[in-house]
Amino acid sequence: AACAHLAAALDAAAERAAGEAIAESKFDRETHDDDDDVSSDTADLPSVSAYDVVFEDENAPVAFKLGAMQHGLGTGAWLDGDVTSPPSAPLVATRGGNGVGVALLPSDAKLLAPFVASRVVSESAYDTTSSSWGSIAFKEVSTSTGTYRFRIRDSRSAETTSSASASVLFLHGFMGGLEDWDAVARGLTPEARCVAVDMPGHGGTSFAPEPGRSEAEGYEVEAMAEAVSKLGDALFGDESRDDAPVTVVGYSMGARVALAAAAALGDEPSFLKKKRGGGVVSIGGSPGIAGAEARKNRAERDDAMASALRCSGVESFARAWYRQGLFRSLIEHPRYSVSDMASRRARSCVFGGDDEETERRSAAERLASLLSAASPGRQKQVDAAKLASSGTRLFFVTGAADKKFVKVAETLAEEIRTAARSSGHKNVRVTETLVPGAGHAAHLEAPETLVLRLLRVVRDDE
Repeated sequence: AACAHLAAALDAAAERAAGEAIAESKFDRETHDDDDDVSSDTADLPSVSAYDVVFEDENAPVAFKLGAMQHGLGTGAWLDGDVTSPPSAPLVATRGGNGVGVALLPSDAKLLAPFVASRVVSESAYDTTSSSWGSIAFKEVSTSTGTYRFRIRDSRSAETTSSASASVLFLHGFMGGLEDWDAVARGLTPEARCVAVDMPGHGGTSFAPEPGRSEAEGYEVEAMAEAVSKLGDALFGDESRDDAPVTVVGYSMGARVALAAAAALGDEPSFLKKKRGGGVVSIGGSPGIAGAEARKNRAERDDAMASALRCSGVESFARAWYRQGLFRSLIEHPRYSVSDMASRRARSCVFGGDDEETERRSAAERLASLLSAASPGRQKQVDAAKLASSGTRLFFVTGAADKKFVKVAETLAEEIRTAARSSGHKNVRVTETLVPGAGHAAHLEAPETLVLRLLRVVRDDE
């Protein structure tokens, strides 16, 4: 974890170097003399978001292929496979191939002559092109509540087939998006088919309720759990072999949905029911809230926050959201800040449409409806006995600094084991794991560590 954070610090130093270059709009045109130490002398440089440093020319020639931040600490060759490429700041090689620098904005094209891009970073968090680990697709499923049209990124395209026998389905948290899993998915694709999903109410996923149903009903945890189950069957139903396991990895709200889906498993066939491997990985998840008074208070609190979201818009609301103590370690991380996360969430919710302002208001309304409908105070508390009888392997992964959810995971895991003993279920597998140096958003704060942990699940090494 320490190496991962040092790697992040070096990434941040490169971004600050990019910021200085952009601010000054000039650089030395002379050829570098084998000086590729991009992390030195950057302590007082201004910071710049990775989204501000963009190349739009995807056909730019490559004179010298650089790995993602070649400092060899967690995001480079230190791991077997680079899990965080492309780099957050666009490093470029000189045409002579004997030096390295930081690129400027494409608007300064006349200043870019001595340089060529080694990697391309997309300007939009939601692009429609193929990413380095998968391609965008849409999958429609019908449930008792309505029809969901999921936007997904799938490492197995329609034109290609993957040799990987295992599959992983990623579910993000509130205000997140499928791009939240990019670093983790890149680390897993050599061994598993990876599919990341825009959850209902987010990004490019849409929902049309059945007659007599409301849109808000489609955002309830139980409704989303049914939709995810149908989606999993549609995506992985053709992989009928029992030795082709599927693992659902959910974070926070996504974890609550995944646990609800596992608890709802009956006698019908399901993509989660495999004789070998697979299961549910809950990252910072919970079974819901117990006690009538506590549930009432939480539902009222979420309703109040939903009203604030409608009034303020996504970006302003996100600034307040990420100042909660729950996200302290995230915003103190070298790669993130409150302003960075707020602008990132605001960009990710604008998807399609000609009127950006109208789309922003619509996105705020959808997220507000979801915040109320999917409140832990309104969802049916997941029954530990049903999880024990589901036949699904359960893995609870929590950031070591996320003390509240460490306790939640320990308590639920013990309840499942107790229920299994009482009911005679001998093959229940429940595992708890801490991610050192991480808080609630372990998949963003320590993706390298999480990849290693998930590889053990995918390989069935637990």
